[in-house]
Amino acid sequence: MPATESLKIELPQEMAAILREAVNSGEFTSQNEIIGEALIEWKLGRSGHTAGDLAHLRQLWQQALDAGKNATYLDLDQVFDPLLKKYQ
Repeated sequence: MPATESLKIELPQEMAAILREAVNSGEFTSQNEIIGEALIEWKLGRSGHTAGDLAHLRQLWQQALDAGKNATYLDLDQVFDPLLKKYQ
């Protein structure tokens, strides 16, 4: 798990209400997630990337996760044991 740091921020009541509603609606799991995503989008915007780039990356990531659910995997011992024997 990455290291974290607690910060105290003050927001106008309207913005705080937006955060609470986004969590209550299930769109986000926490206010921390919203703030983190906003910071990522802000940083991407400053680097010339767009929120669409981030959305596309998320879509690709989800496709990879979904593909992995249906994949079959080999036992590592089945793969490496013959190689170890061959190259010892």
